[in-house]
Amino acid sequence: MVVMANNLDQYGVIDEKLQEIIDLAKSEGVPLFFEFTKRSLGKAIGKSIKIAVVGIQNADGAHQAFKKLNALAS
Repeated sequence: MVVMANNLDQYGVIDEKLQEIIDLAKSEGVPLFFEFTKRSLGKAIGKSIKIAVVGIQNADGAHQAFKKLNALAS
């Protein structure tokens, strides 16, 4: 799963890279989730900085939360 902030800035090169991530996730069938702001996404993973994108490679130990996020992303 890829979790992206819903308030990403418009900076040209960054936009291209983010679009590349979105296109790759879609082509590989990886769920995309756009529900957090950059600040709340950082807070959700225990950081005090703004985070734009998080990739979840393995949901071991958090299957219920992952299922809920996956259902929202669909």
